[in-house]
Amino acid sequence: GVAASISLFEASPIAMSIMDPQGRFLQQNAAAERVLGYTAAELHRRHFATLAPPEDAEEEVRLFERLLSGELDRYQLTRRYRHREGGEVWGRLTAEAVRAPTGRLRLVLRMLEDVTARKQAEDALRGTETEYLGAEERLRARERHFRALIENAMDLTLVVRPDGTITYASPASYRLFGYPVEEVTGRSVFDFVVPEDWAETRRRLLGLVAGDPGVHRLEVRVRRADGTCRVLETAGRSMVDDPVVDGIVLNARDITEAKHAEEWIRFQAGLLDAVAEAVVACDADWRIVYWNQIGRASCR
Repeated sequence: GVAASISLFEASPIAMSIMDPQGRFLQQNAAAERVLGYTAAELHRRHFATLAPPEDAEEEVRLFERLLSGELDRYQLTRRYRHREGGEVWGRLTAEAVRAPTGRLRLVLRMLEDVTARKQAEDALRGTETEYLGAEERLRARERHFRALIENAMDLTLVVRPDGTITYASPASYRLFGYPVEEVTGRSVFDFVVPEDWAETRRRLLGLVAGDPGVHRLEVRVRRADGTCRVLETAGRSMVDDPVVDGIVLNARDITEAKHAEEWIRFQAGLLDAVAEAVVACDADWRIVYWNQIGRASCR
């Protein structure tokens, strides 16, 4: 029950933290401390905006206000953070509201992925391009860099035709699908998507082909070779008019553990509020980091 939920939160490999409706940190797990270097005690009651340069913090402050007002239930962004020991860390943040039945914001769950290495690779790629003269040389350089990034990336890259046929799969397909690249290429993407998600996936692909602008994002469940189900967050862009690509480019990453963590946090919050007695959690210095509704009411 409660103990298991708390243990899963603490043991999660994903950097996770919990904030109150004022944007102040209440709790974080060990993975969050490894990303930014701050202990839970150092972040307790500290506002999230103080962890980033002002120009980066402004965007999240605006998104947080929309979360607080009920306009949003979830937001994502990539921005810089200040590490405790100095220097900058690039993080991909997902923040999700935990609301009372009335809709009032009770807690905010934050999950932070360190993407510093990815950003450095992108910056290095841009810097390398300027060193080459002539369109042909720049094209060859970009191809080498992009191929190296794609083939060594944890995220999956697919190129699919409008009918769903996969014409290219990056090596990450083995990690996500359990099949080697040669067994993925030539098959339909619907061979991997669970039937319940076929209709929405097909609708999104057709929307891309029809010329819907921008990047389309979709959470989709896939079945691995071993029979297990994973949840992928995909971003797609149509490049069917590009004769080199001739297809829809899909980038996907496994968010299964993050989805499980979100479910456990929501379960934990609901379970604690259902307890008829006061539940209060303190840190090593006996400072309160969480209390349920009965606990808050008893201290008024």
